[in-house]
Amino acid sequence: MKKFIFILTILLMLLCSTGITAQIQDVEEWTRKELVKIVNWLYDNFEDFDRECFLTGTLDDSNGGHYQIFTANRSMDEIDSKVKWLFGKDLKFVPDTMRRQRITAYGNSDILTLFVITLFKNDCPDLRALRVCSVRPFVRYYGSEVKTADGNRDPVCNSTTDFDIELFSPSLAKTVAGYYNFDDDNVLAVSSGGDIGYRGVINKEKIATEAQKKSFLAGVFLRYGWIKNPDGVSYSIQIPDSFSTAKECVDILKEFGCDNVRETPTGHIAFNASNKIRDFIFLINDLFQKISGLLIVY
Repeated sequence: MKKFIFILTILLMLLCSTGITAQIQDVEEWTRKELVKIVNWLYDNFEDFDRECFLTGTLDDSNGGHYQIFTANRSMDEIDSKVKWLFGKDLKFVPDTMRRQRITAYGNSDILTLFVITLFKNDCPDLRALRVCSVRPFVRYYGSEVKTADGNRDPVCNSTTDFDIELFSPSLAKTVAGYYNFDDDNVLAVSSGGDIGYRGVINKEKIATEAQKKSFLAGVFLRYGWIKNPDGVSYSIQIPDSFSTAKECVDILKEFGCDNVRETPTGHIAFNASNKIRDFIFLINDLFQKISGLLIVY
């Protein structure tokens, strides 16, 4: 009798587990379908939407610009004498591929990450995100969209755990680099494999048309948010310690007729919205509301 009860308990546990797994898969599939619908809505309502400029507006930017890593992948004799000392005695130069694939860090903004993945996934099948967790090095994030980075282990991590989501893609990282000008003399880091890290400032030639500038602003607003002041006219955006993105926002807002545009050294931007920008903010608010209502499975 005890053996029967034990077997029955195991079967019930398996059935419950299967049911929960199926429910999670259903939610994930629903979320993916809804994200595709939102992307289609955006293209229908945003004239000449430019996804690359949008992505650029969402990228991390602090202490001198957007941080990105390039490979040296050369012999010691070919390394520039100005940075050769940074390599010390390391002559291996094994490519540090993971670091070179990094596009940005999105903090704990999982829904923004999924939206960006949906925008680019078809053309960049190598695009993925990793949740860097303070409890364990890496955990699986959003089902099959992202793989565990430490073998078969799947550490416990939920929405209350401190984590930082990072986006990776070899092909898209190369595209992103084209939106910045990097100072070769300003070396920030060198890996054991010979990869060199720089910070870049936005290349204005890549964000030139009105549609590109609006797409860039859309990315900024969606990542950093905005505050509408009680007067109904003035707005503000907080981009902590921004150097390049904040400056580009100021220039675009002025060009689009906004008054009293000002920036603090910490990246706080305030402005009085022109009619063009006010209508644009309404559109981005609709987009924000749509993606904020999606379910995320942890």
